[in-house]
Amino acid sequence: MKHVLPTLAVAGLVLLAGGAASYAQPAEAQVRAALEDAPAIAAARADRDAALARAEQTGLGTYETSLDAGMARRRVDASGDSMEWELGVSRRFRWPEKRRLDAELSRTEIALAEAGYAAAWQAEALAWAGLWVRWNRARALEDVMAGRVEDARARRDGERARLEQARGRAVDVDRLDRDLALAESAFETARQDSELARLALEARFPGMARPDMAAGLVPETCGVDRDAEDTLAAALHASPSLRAARLELARSQLQRRRAEYDRRTDPQLGLQVFSERDGRETGVGVSVSVPIAGGLRAARVDEAAARQSGSIASLSAIEAEVRRAALELEARNIRTERRLSQTRDAVDTAEQVLARLQRGRDLQAVTVLDILEARTALWSAREAEIAAEADRLETRLQLGIRLECVLVPDG
Repeated sequence: MKHVLPTLAVAGLVLLAGGAASYAQPAEAQVRAALEDAPAIAAARADRDAALARAEQTGLGTYETSLDAGMARRRVDASGDSMEWELGVSRRFRWPEKRRLDAELSRTEIALAEAGYAAAWQAEALAWAGLWVRWNRARALEDVMAGRVEDARARRDGERARLEQARGRAVDVDRLDRDLALAESAFETARQDSELARLALEARFPGMARPDMAAGLVPETCGVDRDAEDTLAAALHASPSLRAARLELARSQLQRRRAEYDRRTDPQLGLQVFSERDGRETGVGVSVSVPIAGGLRAARVDEAAARQSGSIASLSAIEAEVRRAALELEARNIRTERRLSQTRDAVDTAEQVLARLQRGRDLQAVTVLDILEARTALWSAREAEIAAEADRLETRLQLGIRLECVLVPDG
């Protein structure tokens, strides 16, 4: 029976199993719920709402209507007392080009808020994938090491029985005792690693330490069979962080144009009505005031220009990082397929060698040392197989997340 232990151990590392479709959606729904409840996503959601509110403020502007009213009693020599009052309303008006730029800024702010939220969501989804795969790999390795302990104990007990029947040697029992001790030590290490990985996963994403959470998350058509050029183009198109950087540059350009146009000050128009001498004298007045632009507005233009230069540099850096990550994932995708195939071949070969040696052992033609060497090679091959399966799973999960095929925020 080949691959019984590794098959059981890596059962949780399923990604392409066709039978997973029936419960893929519930698993994804649970992952999405865990992401929604994550503090980082909650903070990103609050940042998005704040950005949307800022966008609304930008569109409305700081152009409020002012209402002034006053009442007084005046005394004039030889004329007695009289009542007088005045009422005025004034408002500052935007030039049409400023209004248009503010509307563009508002739309850009909204798009930037959504892109920023999507970027935060993607970062959290990638973090979940890394933590979950790490735990699932450690759990699978723990299962394999448990099997190794059981096998080592059975072999040691069998050799003891042979010794009691005067068919074995004490030195071989000692060697198998040492092998059992090493197996128990490896199992304990694997158990601790599995527990630490589980705690790290549960601390950030409670309830996610389950082996079926990645079932069906990545469809076959999502980045798995693309070539490097297609993967790069898709990654550049889908990247929310790159979209956010481009929108940030667009916003900085609009802000600079707005600052430059703001040198043309907005007029303030006012209307006043008044009554004096108990109504014997009334009047209506209109006023216009225009602020005189000074060095402050010029300094704001310089600040906006500096921010635009920073946005250009930031966009270049983020684009380079997205390119690097996409090409690295594509290379890993190819490498992990080869590595998994090689490790499975290694397990097959190790099992065949061990089976032959075991037959020879039964005929007294093979020593315990030969068996131990073959067993060590088999366990090493199985560990490598688990690592390769986990690496492939994480790579494909990351591809699916980065290409926005899976775990994309609602709306």
